[in-house]
Formats: sequence, C-alpha cells, structure tokens
Amino acid sequence: MKGSLLLTVAIAGFAGCANPTAIDFGSKPIQTPGTFHCFRDQLVVKVERAPEGKLDYSVGNKKVAAGPGKPALRERDPWVIFPEAADRVWIFDGAKDVTLIEISTEGASKFTSSQVVPDILIRAPAEFRRLLPADLAGEHGPKS
Repeated sequence: MKGSLLLTVAIAGFAGCANPTAIDFGSKPIQTPGTFHCFRDQLVVKVERAPEGKLDYSVGNKKVAAGPGKPALRERDPWVIFPEAADRVWIFDGAKDVTLIEISTEGASKFTSSQVVPDILIRAPAEFRRLLPADLAGEHGPKS
C-alpha cells in the first residue's frame, strides 16, 4: 500500500512538470515583455526590458538568435511582434518601422525594413496589418 501511494505521488509530481496549458504564440501578437514559445518551440521570441524605457528583442530557433544591435522598441509605444511562421517574424516598432526577420534552420537571418523596402507590408499577413496604425497599414491595401 505504501509503495503504490509513493508511486502515485511520484507520477503526479512528474505530471506537474509538464505544462499542458502553455500557450503557443505562433501567429499571435506579442505586446509585452517576456519569453514566448511559438510553433511548438521551433521559434522563441524574447522581449526584455532595457535602460531608459526601451525594450530589446530577439527571435531564434535552435541554431540562431537574431535581433537588433541595440534596443529598438520603446516600452510606452504601441509596438507589436507577430510570429507569422517558424521562420518569419514581423516587428512594428510602435512608431514608423516594420521589420521582417527571416531565419533559417541552417542558422542564417535576414532583416528587411519598411524604411528600406517600403512595399514590404504587401507581404505581411492581414492579422498583423490589422494591428498597425491606419496611416501605415492603409498605404498597403485593406487591413482585412
């Protein structure tokens, strides 16, 4: 009897280690600091507080983590990070810039800024464009 009770407690303890209610943030907007697991851990987005009310972010897979060289978001601005797929993440800085970060399973990353490629928003998913200010998203078609 004592042995089976101990085994039951041990099994319950191991079951508690797994988090079956963890939210997968794939295709969901991220608008607060934290660590966000996306697409069954194929992508991790980290947003961390930095000095002077700024935020630093990175996106990564098992081989690479990519982000700007210095904190690019201001906590008080309406920024948003949108993981579209395990290899594509959209970032709105809350002011005027949208950046697409593409990362590969081989460890490479590519940044494309709307300041350099203004029509990049044509490629953005509708769910992300709906989160942008009307003047920014409106330049690139309907927000539906």
